[in-house]
Amino acid sequence: METRTVERKQVVVVGDGPSRWIVHSDSGTTYHVRFRTKLDEAGCLYFTWQCDCPAGRYGKICRHIQSVEQQTEPVDDQAAERVA
Repeated sequence: METRTVERKQVVVVGDGPSRWIVHSDSGTTYHVRFRTKLDEAGCLYFTWQCDCPAGRYGKICRHIQSVEQQTEPVDDQAAERVA
């Protein structure tokens, strides 16, 4: 597993792909962040972030997601833009 620290949050890559992370917050709580690919009703592909923190459960972009976004490589963002 790869571990990085971003803005005092420890970010750990989980699993075999770059779409799941564990983020250890400042308070010591552990949250799970996922980057998912989904299809809408029309069959169009879109991307969504998910975090199991209180803000993330309401579909908001939380500090944990922002920490993961900061540590991901720009190549990942460019690939997402090409598909979107």
